[in-house]
Amino acid sequence: MGVSTSILDTRVMREADVCSDHYLLRTRIRLKLARAEGMKEARVGFDVRKLQSEEIRRKYNTEVKNRFEVLGDIEDPEGEHDKILETYRDASKKVIEWSQKQSKAEQAMHRRQKMEKK
Repeated sequence: MGVSTSILDTRVMREADVCSDHYLLRTRIRLKLARAEGMKEARVGFDVRKLQSEEIRRKYNTEVKNRFEVLGDIEDPEGEHDKILETYRDASKKVIEWSQKQSKAEQAMHRRQKMEKK
């Protein structure tokens, strides 16, 4: 039965001057990276730049206000944290929409197309 180890090679560096009665060791190791279990899924953001538009900002504020009226009085904000977050998320989904993430290649292509139009 073989024993697997992460240590590949170890050498003593006798000529290293470290002002000590010990020798310096150099070790090569094998490093294995693995994804940690239970990782959260990637966060998807909202395109908050749309809030610069007065019309969309007004719709969003109205939507949030209406949803908080449905919730009623919040006596314990820490206990109601999930409901508050859900309120903001639902209003954002309805009014703002998700942001569209683009790869660097797609961004470069769009810049090139804009330059060609000019």
